[in-house]
Amino acid sequence: MLTLLGIIIVLILVGFGGIHHATSPVTKAKAQSVSIARKYAGLKTTDGFYWTNLDDTYYTVAGQNAQNQSVYIIVPQKGGNVRVLQQKKWLIPKSSSQPSLVQA
Repeated sequence: MLTLLGIIIVLILVGFGGIHHATSPVTKAKAQSVSIARKYAGLKTTDGFYWTNLDDTYYTVAGQNAQNQSVYIIVPQKGGNVRVLQQKKWLIPKSSSQPSLVQA
C-alpha cells in the first residue's frame, strides 16, 4: 500500500515538472517582452500577452503606458523595431483561434 502511494506521489510530481517544463518558454518570452515594453515603450501596466507566428514570431503585450493610454506593444522575437499601437485603433478578434490584430 505504501509503495502504491509512493508511486502516485512520484507520478504527480513528474506531471507537475512536465507542465512547468512545457510552459517555461512561454513564461520566459512573456517576461522578456514585458521588460522590453516597459523599457522602450513606457509600459506601466500589463493586461494581456499574445504571440503570433507568421513568417516570424511576434509577441504582443497589451497594457497602459505612462500617459494612461491603452496600447499594444509588438516585440519581434528575433530583435528589431518595437511597435506601439493605440488599442482604440486595433482589435483582437475573440473568435479567432490564433489571436491577431485587426484595424478597427
